[in-house]
Amino acid sequence: MTQAERAGVRPIDPRAYACVMAVLRRVFDGYFHTHVSGREHLPAPGTPTIVASNHVSNLDVFAMGHAVAQPGYFLSKVEATRLPLFGRVLLSVGAIPANRDKRDTAALKQMMAALAAGHLIGLAPEGTRSPDGTLRPYDPGFIWLAIRTGAVVVPAAIHGTHALMPKGARLPRRGDIWIRFGAPMRFEGEERPTRERLEALAETARRRTLALLADLEAETGLPNPALAAPA
Repeated sequence: MTQAERAGVRPIDPRAYACVMAVLRRVFDGYFHTHVSGREHLPAPGTPTIVASNHVSNLDVFAMGHAVAQPGYFLSKVEATRLPLFGRVLLSVGAIPANRDKRDTAALKQMMAALAAGHLIGLAPEGTRSPDGTLRPYDPGFIWLAIRTGAVVVPAAIHGTHALMPKGARLPRRGDIWIRFGAPMRFEGEERPTRERLEALAETARRRTLALLADLEAETGLPNPALAAPA
């Protein structure tokens, strides 16, 4: 049993992952038209990596899994992993259940173990979906996690999913989705950061995602609610 498994991290089932990725390709390159840029900023597999993105729609985690195009773990609200069948599928392809109502030490241990084993983790530092598409303050916990495990943080932006399936919508509309990855952030020399320093680094990551969203808005002509609110 590996260190990650001892911490409760389920190995990603390669057959389930291949099946899910095949479905995601059909959905996000067929029903939707997904444009991905900046993949060159994703470190090679085996490098502990945190992909930190905005979160405005139930489509986001699936769109990001399609865009990353490599096995990895992702935070999921615990309620989703308890759904019949769907929850089992999520767990088999890398979901780490997280309780949003309290500090979830089990989820934290699983993330630390997954990163220590060289895996990629996707998460939304806002903590939950934004109901109106604005980019809310980031919880600095992901920066602490990166420093503690030696992981890099890749800021990412998801553009278009809020228009296709905002919070409260039951079904998505067809349309275009854009995902862009930014330059990775590294934290050498940050071994003992203060709370204020963690918050400053988290805000840097947040502003990098805002900059990516601004670029995508300018390129596509599709307004992004995150840019209408004060930064």
